[in-house]
Amino acid sequence: MVLNVDASFSKDYSGSCGAVIRDHLSAFIGASTAKLEHVANTLSAQAAALVEGLKLALQLGINSLLV
Repeated sequence: MVLNVDASFSKDYSGSCGAVIRDHLSAFIGASTAKLEHVANTLSAQAAALVEGLKLALQLGINSLLV
């Protein structure tokens, strides 16, 4: 399985993030999004996106993942 994540950051210290998991044939497995109420910077937003992606993998029972 492959995990792709991305995040956005706003000057008002908020943002959003999303994650998508696909299999080895690029078929869609699952996705999630989250609103980030308090985020310090772009790097923190990207880290939050990775956490969201890992939570998604856990919910789907995926234990072998390429990030």
